[in-house]
Amino acid sequence: MPGMELDAISDLTEQLGRSLLTAAKVEAGTQSWLRFDVEWSQAGTQHSGRAYLTDTGHAAPRPVRVPDAAVGALAALRAHMSAARKGTWLSAAASMTPPGSLDVSYNYDRRPYWNSTTGSMLDAPEEPPVPTDEKWLADLRRHPRERDLVPAWLTPDHVEGEEAARLRAALGTIGHPQRGVVLPGDDPNAALEGTIEVVRYGPRHYGVQIEDYGQHELLAEHFTERDACATVWGYLTAPVPQPLQIPTEELAQRAQAAQRSYTDLHARLMQAGPGGIITNLAAGVPYDRIGVLDGLYFYPWRTPWEQRSLPPAAAGEGAREIILMAMQPVEVQAEIVPPWFDQPGGGIRFHVEGKGRGVRDLVRAGVLRQVLPVN
Repeated sequence: MPGMELDAISDLTEQLGRSLLTAAKVEAGTQSWLRFDVEWSQAGTQHSGRAYLTDTGHAAPRPVRVPDAAVGALAALRAHMSAARKGTWLSAAASMTPPGSLDVSYNYDRRPYWNSTTGSMLDAPEEPPVPTDEKWLADLRRHPRERDLVPAWLTPDHVEGEEAARLRAALGTIGHPQRGVVLPGDDPNAALEGTIEVVRYGPRHYGVQIEDYGQHELLAEHFTERDACATVWGYLTAPVPQPLQIPTEELAQRAQAAQRSYTDLHARLMQAGPGGIITNLAAGVPYDRIGVLDGLYFYPWRTPWEQRSLPPAAAGEGAREIILMAMQPVEVQAEIVPPWFDQPGGGIRFHVEGKGRGVRDLVRAGVLRQVLPVN
C-alpha cells in the first residue's frame, strides 16, 4: 500500500479514536466511562452501525448513538483500505477504553447482519438478512476480489459469462440461428428480427425479452445469469405443434380471398391513425414474418418488402420466412407500417396482444400454426 495511503489511514484512525473518546465523555455525563464500543458496516451506499457505552452508573453496556464523526471516519477508512483484487472489509469493530486506548478490528469474511437482535452484527437473525444478497453482490462489484478471496456465502453461483457461453453452445446443437439470440456481450445490431435477448440491467438483475422491429416485450426477470439463460433455453425448446402442410396454390387462394377484408381494414387503419386498432385476426388466412419465430409482429402473407419497413439486417444470414395461419380468432393490434429505414411502409402489420407474449406463445397454444408450403 503506498505511503500516502498509509498516512491517510493513520490519520483517519486517529480521527475515529478522537470521535469515540469525545462521545464516551459526553454520553457518560457525570459518571465515569469504562468502555465505548462501535460496530459499523457498509454495503454500497447504505450503512448501519451500533454503539454501546459501559460506565459506572449502569450494570451493563447501554446502547447509544453512533457519533457522526465516527461514521465519516469509518466510511473513509473503508474506501482507503479497498485494494485491487482483495476488496475491502465488510464490517469494523472499534473499542475505546480509558484514558484513550483504541482497538480496531476489521472483518473481511463473515457476513454482517444489520438486523441482528444480539449485541453483534455477526450473529444471524431469524428474519431474512439485511442487507440482502443482492446488496452485498453489488458491493462486491464496487470492491471486487479475486474469486478465491470471496467468502463462500458471497460467492456467485457462476462466473459471469459462463452460463451464456453454455447456452450459446447448446443452441448450436438444436440448430437455432446464432443471431436469433442476443446474450450479454453480443452486438444487438447484428441480431435477426424476433430475437430473444438476455439483458443485464445491473448487479444481480437480468431480463429476458423479445426484440422485434425496435419493440421489446419482457418475458421474465432474474437475479442470476444462470436463471435468465435457463428461461431462454426453456422458452426455445418447449414443444410446439408440427407445421401444417398446405399446398402453395391453396395458400395463394386463401390470401386472395382475404384481399377485400384487407382493403376495408386498411381504410379503417388510415382513419384510426398511429397506434391502429384492436381487431380479431381472421382464421384460415395465411400470414408471415421475416426473421425467426420469436417475434411480436407478423403481416399478411407476401406483403411486399418495401411495405414492411424492415431494417437491412432482417434478411441476413439465418433469417427465414415464417408462414403462419390462425386456427381461431384472436385479438391483435393492427396498424399501418410507418416509413423506416428508407422504406415507404404502408402495409398492414399485426402485433401480438398481451403482456409477456410473443408469436411463439400463440403457436405453442395452437392459436397460430406454422405452415409448410408443399407443391
